[in-house]
Amino acid sequence: MRRAAIALLLALGAVVLTAPVASAHSELLSTSPARDGVLAAAPTEVVLTFSTAVQKTGAAIVVTTADGTRLDDGPVTRDGARMIQRVKAGSGSVNVRWRAVSDDGHPLTGTFGYQVGAPSGDAGAATTPAPVSAARAPAERPPTTESSPLYRRLLGPVALVIAGLALGIAAWRSGKHSKTNELVSKEHQS
Repeated sequence: MRRAAIALLLALGAVVLTAPVASAHSELLSTSPARDGVLAAAPTEVVLTFSTAVQKTGAAIVVTTADGTRLDDGPVTRDGARMIQRVKAGSGSVNVRWRAVSDDGHPLTGTFGYQVGAPSGDAGAATTPAPVSAARAPAERPPTTESSPLYRRLLGPVALVIAGLALGIAAWRSGKHSKTNELVSKEHQS
């Protein structure tokens, strides 16, 4: 019975240690308008596209001009992996602060800016660039005090292995003592 329990524990430990770990944290893939883009005309919406779907709860996009005037107009809408915020017309430097929650509950935040109209001293440079990819502009993430993902993924399996070893040693020792007790009682009977 003890051997079967130990074998079961070892098999369970092997399954847990070799099972693939799901990592569903979403990342910002692109923004429209593009990060640091220069636009000839004000956009009607700001669109953030993520690598996976994001939750509706906790979603926010705040769009402001350099003087603090809010341009976001109405609630954020969500379409799977996209968050969309309607915006009022504005000009000059525009700042976008956003917050999202990935489907696994991981919070994401970031900021980016764009320019409406040519920057001062460069009247001919206003163009509408395509959305920027994550390779060129990774999502900004605030500093976090979370443990590293590797540490969190290994903590459970390591604890399971240690518990299995402790149980195995306890079972082995109790079996060893019972055999010793049998030998001692046989010697006393003879």
